[in-house]
Parts: sequence; C-alpha cells; structure tokens
Amino acid sequence: MQRIGKILYICPVVFIFLMSSCLKHVFAASADFKVAVRIINFDRNLLKMCDNHEWEASDGWGSGITINLSYSKYGTDERNSLRAGFTVPDDGDPNNNWGPFYVQNCFAPEGWSGTNKVLKVEVDVLMESGAGRQIELLLKSISDAQLYKSTSEIVLTPGDWVTMEWNLPDITDEVAVLTIIPMKLQDNDIMHFSNLRITRQISGVEIWDDFKAPSYFWMGSNDFKPWNTSGVRNDPISHKITHNNSAGALYIPWDSGQSTEPVAKMEALNLYGMDLTSCTKIRAWVYSDQIDAPIYMAFWDGPHYLPTTPQTVTTANNWELLEWNKPAGEMDWACLKVFMFMIDTETPDVLPGEKHEIYIDDIEFVE
Repeated sequence: MQRIGKILYICPVVFIFLMSSCLKHVFAASADFKVAVRIINFDRNLLKMCDNHEWEASDGWGSGITINLSYSKYGTDERNSLRAGFTVPDDGDPNNNWGPFYVQNCFAPEGWSGTNKVLKVEVDVLMESGAGRQIELLLKSISDAQLYKSTSEIVLTPGDWVTMEWNLPDITDEVAVLTIIPMKLQDNDIMHFSNLRITRQISGVEIWDDFKAPSYFWMGSNDFKPWNTSGVRNDPISHKITHNNSAGALYIPWDSGQSTEPVAKMEALNLYGMDLTSCTKIRAWVYSDQIDAPIYMAFWDGPHYLPTTPQTVTTANNWELLEWNKPAGEMDWACLKVFMFMIDTETPDVLPGEKHEIYIDDIEFVE
C-alpha cells in the first residue's frame, strides 16, 4: 500500500502523524516505443514528495525535556524511520516525562467512520536505547475537539521492531490531528518509528506515513483555499484520495475568489539546490474535479522564473497522467530554489467564488 515519495507537519507536546508517494527510483519502459526511460535518482531524498509529513518536536511535558528528531534507515532491515532522541533531567518521577513530537500543520479532515471505517491505528517502534515505555494516541478534529485518547504499554526490547496498536471506536467526526505521545521517558532514550498505518473495515491496511526524509515543505497561496484558518499552516499531504494506494497525495483545494490573482499555487520550498540539469520532462498523476482548469508547473532559481505549457485533464474525478516538457529559457537548473504546481482559476467555465479541488501524486522528473 505504500510508494516512494511525498511530505508533512506537527502539534504540541505530542507525536502528530498527519499524512503518500511520489518519486520512483526505477527504470520504466515505454510500451509504445520500447525505449528505456530513466527516472532521475536524487540524492538526499529531495523528491519523496507526497507520502510524508513535515515533523518537528517541542519541549517535552516534563521539566526541561528536549527532543531531537531526525530521519534514518535503522534496524537489520534498514527501515525508513523517524528517530526521536530524548534528554530528560532527573526529577525523580519518570511518570511526569512525556515527550511529544508531531506534525505541525493541520491536515485536511479525513472521514474515519462509515462502511469503510478505520478499525485501528498501528506504528512499528524500535528502542535504540532504553526499555519498555508507554505510548499514547490522541485524535482530534479540526476544531481541536478530542475524538479519541488511549495509552498502549508494551515491552520494547532494544534492537527489535514491535508493533504498537490502538483499536478504535467509531470515530464519527472527521480526524484532522493524529498525535502519538511517548511517555515515562528516561534520559538518553532513543526510539525509531516506522510505517504508520490504518486498517479499514473493507479496504484493509493502508500506509498513512512511511517516514522517508523530506528536505523541503509545501506551501499553498493565492487561490489555494485553506481548510484551517486558525493560524496554523495547512499540511497539504492528504490520505483522502491517493493514486495506487500510496501513503498520500498532494491536496490543492482552490477558490476562484480567494485572492486577486487568478491562480492557485502550491510551492515546494527549501529545495537546497535541486539539480534538474538532465531533466527533459515532468510527469504526475492528477485527480481533478474540473476538466477545464489549466494546470502547469513553474521553476525559480532566484533571479529567473520559467513556467511550463499548461495541461488539462480530460475526465473529471479520475486519475490521469499529465506530462510537461521542461521549459526553455534562462534558468540555473543545477541549483533550483523553488518549483511549484499552479492552477489557472480564471476560465470561462469557472464562476467567481467557485470552489474546486485537485490531487497530485507520483511525481517523476524524467531524463
């Protein structure tokens, strides 16, 4: 159920798992021409764009606790994992020591009830150092209402992956915050978290975050329509609709009356000099409820800006593969700072104030 690619965010003294799949480090063959097409293999996981949220840590709930988060491949099977190291002052009572890390942004609310309701949440945990610990799961709505809270306790043996699970009641409200909170921490505890997943009644197990290291974050603007307006950044990685059962997709809701500029932007920032010198075209799977809204990409290296020729889907509410040629013009392709997806929100078939949405998944930069 998981794929390569995607991004994220977090909330207070907790381990919020907000919400896919994008870059394929493989060789794909064209059925029409029988020619090998090579997908660029980027270093530092720069293009795992749609399967992972952006994680951060805050001060722990015990006095003076600090948390260091990093991404790693750990264990004998070298799993992608989120590594959390804890520095805990000795206050004499480990029951006070809670160490939250979380996705800072609020993800688009997900329905976890109905005929295909979510039955349980699981995550694999490995103790690099330390012993048995409690881990709490907390689910909240977009209005910060508590939907579920429960603690699971298990003996974690250093070096072994153990599955923590929480069996859920029927969650009738939509889930917008998922928080995991390690508890009863001791100084120098180190935990690894891998394969956050949910089990649905009909569709079964679905990977929700695969903890591959993102090196950038996504930011929506202009006619991008935020679902949370309380001041926190909206996490555009969504598990609501994904291509090929990946862990997430890039979600871009838009409103043609949201801003004075008739375009919805979704920018990938902090690229740290992405090199697209050898790239000739870009592909992505797109799911749109509006067939006439032009979708294009744009690139910026600091002084220069180049857009692609726009493309549109031919069928609404269906996954379709779109392809853009790399635009010609002056650009330092060896050191990009920003690339973005853009949707033209001013077309003859879109009225002012009309609301639509687009999902983008499995992004490929092709030589």
